Amino acid sequence: MLAAAALAGGSLVRPEGPLAQGFPPEADHLKCYQVREDFALRHTEIVDLFNEQFGPETGCQLLTTGLFYCAPTQKFSSHDPDGDDPRGPELQSNFLCYQVRCKANPERSIVVDDQVGQRVIEIQDAKMLCTPTTRAPQEPCEESAPACGGVCPPGETCEASPQRGGCFCE
Repeated sequence: MLAAAALAGGSLVRPEGPLAQGFPPEADHLKCYQVREDFALRHTEIVDLFNEQFGPETGCQLLTTGLFYCAPTQKFSSHDPDGDDPRGPELQSNFLCYQVRCKANPERSIVVDDQVGQRVIEIQDAKMLCTPTTRAPQEPCEESAPACGGVCPPGETCEASPQRGGCFCE
């Protein structure tokens, strides 16, 4: 059986329901991590965007340096011990989010309903575009791997670090 406890809102929460039985519920949240460094060449693409809620936005500038990496996540709390939210479907893809600049749009007020509650929010211009992504397999590191800065200092070797997601001198 899965033994786990999570700290949420200052109180110790022991998962109940599906997680306590050994299987997690559907990942219906996104947890986003700030990208510290993106090794891709930075450039700007001009893109046209459309979504059903706010219509078309043409001639947007997309900066191709990732800002946030988001992963599907299960959330548990004392208010939601089963970790399931019927408002959204299961998420299966990771996302990489980029800065986007589009022409100014009028502010809009919409009513939303999530686990925090129902309320009115005001929507301004788009700031990010998140694209589905997959993690590429970790390439083996070589002593002269570019990710290690060329050559490692004496006594260190260029090693793959799955936790850090790359090659590092260690």
